[in-house]
Amino acid sequence: MTRRTAALAASLLLFASPVVLASAPAAAQTAPSSEATDAEAHALFEAGRVAYNDARYEDALGYYRRSYELSHRPQLLYNIGQCEDRLRHDAEAVAAFEQFVAALPDAPQITEVDARLEILRRTAHATEATTTTTTTTTEPTPTDTTGSEATDTETTDAAPTPAADAGPGPAPWIVLAGGGALAIVGAILLGVGYADIATVDGANGVPFASVRGAYDDAPVLTGVGFGALGLGVALAGVGLVWGLSSGGGSGSSEHARLRIGPASVAITGSF
Repeated sequence: MTRRTAALAASLLLFASPVVLASAPAAAQTAPSSEATDAEAHALFEAGRVAYNDARYEDALGYYRRSYELSHRPQLLYNIGQCEDRLRHDAEAVAAFEQFVAALPDAPQITEVDARLEILRRTAHATEATTTTTTTTTEPTPTDTTGSEATDTETTDAAPTPAADAGPGPAPWIVLAGGGALAIVGAILLGVGYADIATVDGANGVPFASVRGAYDDAPVLTGVGFGALGLGVALAGVGLVWGLSSGGGSGSSEHARLRIGPASVAITGSF
């Protein structure tokens, strides 16, 4: 590859950025309890683990609860607490985590659970304070010489307004812009490659040494150009679909996952 080809190909690196998505689901290792219930309890635990990994927390919670009812293994209280926490069932999460700490005070997750319990308790108290209805009754007060009395008044605190979903933020549009830029670079490389092909094809009667560089560069430039153009268009499409599906922050795009492989780009999940 000539220096000109290497310089053009290196420009692709300006638009490449790795996308890493990780998840850290909770899991509890369980030991056999009895021959009668072990298989079913274990199957329910595995189903809960799969559902949790897929961010189906309601399903995972149901599986973990039934597994706990069969096996009564305290390790499952950790999984139940994790699901309740994800679903923002603060009081239920506190109850599950407290049972877990009481049953297994030496478990390796104790430090993590204690820290989360402190946050959940503060949140639960704050929520309870904002949703408490206060009724104030005044004593009858004379309003005129006829002896009429003022009616009792009731004052009710307004319920807090839920915060609007902030949406996925600028991520979809960054993917869209990056894909567009990569597609432009691919198109430029294709143009240069095809120009080299035209130079070689039109070099009748010209010494081969004078077109040797174009002859060597053409297949490399066109190959890299096609790859960059295809990947850029795919990324731009993913960013556009992602951004439009999120509704600009008015709708939920929970559990959406962007996956970029060696030869494919895909977005999966529910919108």
